[in-house]
Amino acid sequence: MHEREESTNSLYFCLWHYKPPVSLDDFCQKFSLANNHTKANCPFLKMFLKEERSLSVVRYLPDIVLLQRRMIEIYNHRLNKQQAIGSTIGKFLENIDDSRALEELTKLVDAFFEAWNRIGNTVKKRGRLQMDHEHPKVLDDDSSLTYILASSTG
Repeated sequence: MHEREESTNSLYFCLWHYKPPVSLDDFCQKFSLANNHTKANCPFLKMFLKEERSLSVVRYLPDIVLLQRRMIEIYNHRLNKQQAIGSTIGKFLENIDDSRALEELTKLVDAFFEAWNRIGNTVKKRGRLQMDHEHPKVLDDDSSLTYILASSTG
């Protein structure tokens, strides 16, 4: 009896082994094809799937908060806005002498770029972000240092 269960389990494993994993895109497609009754019974899921792109950047928040802390430690409010506008993120990183600090800051800046480039325009369109100058659609090393400095204004 035990041998039979093992062979059955082995067969199931082999069958599932060839089934492609279900992705969020697959799930969204299936949900969009569902009938209205199903969608009406799942309002939170419907809202979540609609906002998934914006919600996905939450994973970058710890790195962004740490980046803000590091920037405050480095500049301690000694850099004014005009000086920051005249400098770029790339120039800032080039001036870091410590290789471990450079590696950490590069990782943190990349996380910020990833988050910003995914939802920066969406946040601005929704009126949640007030900026006193026009910003590029994509941030990179050539972007102004002001984007990664903590500020209470835009």
